[in-house]
Amino acid sequence: MITFKTKLKTFSVPNSWLDLTFKEYLELTNIESPIEQVKKLTSLNDFELATIDIEPILNALSFLKDEIDTIEPNDYINEFKTIPIDIGEHSFEKKINVVDAIANNDIIETIKIYSDVDVSEHNCFDVFGNFNFITNQVKEILTKESELLKSSVTYEQQLAGVDEFDKLGHFNTIDNIAQKYNYTHAEVEQLPYNLVFLILLKSNISAKFEERYAKVIQNKK
Repeated sequence: MITFKTKLKTFSVPNSWLDLTFKEYLELTNIESPIEQVKKLTSLNDFELATIDIEPILNALSFLKDEIDTIEPNDYINEFKTIPIDIGEHSFEKKINVVDAIANNDIIETIKIYSDVDVSEHNCFDVFGNFNFITNQVKEILTKESELLKSSVTYEQQLAGVDEFDKLGHFNTIDNIAQKYNYTHAEVEQLPYNLVFLILLKSNISAKFEERYAKVIQNKK
């Protein structure tokens, strides 16, 4: 915090992410006008603000314009709670939920999925660090999926409407694994994501192998 002494009063305002809780950050970012942000933080009215130089205050608050993804990722919330080093060891259901939470820019829910902690009262430096730690892992997972699980679609499959399966989203994966391994859908959702990925990878490799093998046999005839 940085303290300002004026003729009217002495007050302090935050000048780093460490000085703001995430709840306070949300309140400030819902205020579009920098002047209104200053009024909220200092409790000064329009007349009082007009009697002081607010430029130093605005400079102190300039950190609010920083991109949160520049904050160094960290795996701790406090001394008692940590974010998993490998979120893939947790359930497939959590992976599905965290992708949705990040897509919705729901920072509190993203962290809560892997910590069970509501971080709204924690300082922004730790909150954004936790969020970046998780989102970096999710980005790696999605990149790995796009590179290793992509499959070719034939012209005939396109004509038959294979894209209709996309409407089912993750249910396709859950239902296929449930049928193949005699699980309930709920049991599949609780499997570790890393295991689900290996199942999908093996299925993808097997399908490509069978396609290539069929072509080899056909060419021998």
